[in-house]
Amino acid sequence: MATALFGVAARVGGLSLRITKVMNLGFTWLPAPALAAAAAAVLATVGLGLIGTFTALGQKPAPRCCAIFSRLPTEAAPQCRLAVTHIARM
Repeated sequence: MATALFGVAARVGGLSLRITKVMNLGFTWLPAPALAAAAAAVLATVGLGLIGTFTALGQKPAPRCCAIFSRLPTEAAPQCRLAVTHIARM
């Protein structure tokens, strides 16, 4: 939220200077729409981040890594050892 508020402040400062000094017009700041846009941007960012996180965490683990953390039949054990030794060499 601090980043959004800094963005609003920077935008208002830049616009007010441009409008009053360059264009020689009056400038009136309306805080409600600016803060509402900043809050909406923060909510959209957090919401999309949570959706992506839950989507990634909802996937099943890789088949070879699954043998490390769960009890699988013994025929999966050689593949598991091969994957662990390959990762350890990296």
